[in-house]
Amino acid sequence: MNFSEEIIEWYQKHKRDLPWRNTNDPYIIWLSEIIMQQTRVEQGTPYFNRFVEKYPSVKHFASATEAEILKLWQGLGYYSRGRNMHQTAQAVMEEHAGYFPKNYESLIRLKGIGEYTAAAIASFSSNEAKAVVDGNVFRLLSRYFGIDTPINTGRGKKIFTDLANELIDKKQAGIFNQAMMEFGSLQCKPKNPVCIACPLQMTCEIDLPLFETESQAEIPELVQSEKFVEAFGKQVLIRSVSEPVKHILSHQKLYTTFIRIENFTENFHPDQSWFYVTREELEKLPQPKLIFQFFENFFKLSNEPFINKYHVRD
Repeated sequence: MNFSEEIIEWYQKHKRDLPWRNTNDPYIIWLSEIIMQQTRVEQGTPYFNRFVEKYPSVKHFASATEAEILKLWQGLGYYSRGRNMHQTAQAVMEEHAGYFPKNYESLIRLKGIGEYTAAAIASFSSNEAKAVVDGNVFRLLSRYFGIDTPINTGRGKKIFTDLANELIDKKQAGIFNQAMMEFGSLQCKPKNPVCIACPLQMTCEIDLPLFETESQAEIPELVQSEKFVEAFGKQVLIRSVSEPVKHILSHQKLYTTFIRIENFTENFHPDQSWFYVTREELEKLPQPKLIFQFFENFFKLSNEPFINKYHVRD
């Protein structure tokens, strides 16, 4: 299966049962998209249900006063969203005779609706092939394809939007977009992504065995940790340790130390996603910029810089 098929298959098995996924009504979808922006699903769902109950159509919403909308909005924060929604609803009544648009070009012209929201409504309501790129989608694409261009730049936004539009399943655009966002939210999470059970792990951007810590770890402490010993055994020769390398991504800063180890094969219990490569094979593989630059510098050095050596025994 290709990337899109894998994502959609995962979604069909693991998707959450959320009320706004059971409709193709663009008004209801619009409500959910605006309410859920910068809001956790657990917090936003009760608000969504209250708005749908009190204002079941865009006509009802537009007929309310701004004060009534903001009163129901109370507790969600970012009150400008509530005000903009009221203006959008009134524009739909005036410009579209009360029929909420389903196509991207009409949606993007409405006050209060940007590219992301227009793409979401168009794809979820009418299956229009417009990719939705939110924080979850950006994180997934960034990790899977090894792209470290920040999305908060014009170039980054174009790269990720173009890539998502290339990947989108045009026959199932709405499901694909839902799947991408759900995968980023539940599987490819900002912290502690579930890589070991990820259906994309074998084709995800190549990475080195990784041990993450909240703060800088001391090498003796790291190599005697349960996770390290489980992977490489207790008798490990640390041949060299790099200086910490700072690497800035759009969503976090990485401080990475590369460790060269030997004498581990007897007790080696690798993760199922790990595999051996020769130097020649390594050069043919796609690599994140951070790892590529490390190996490029490493292989240029005729004499490897031994910073520290540790021999861990039973």
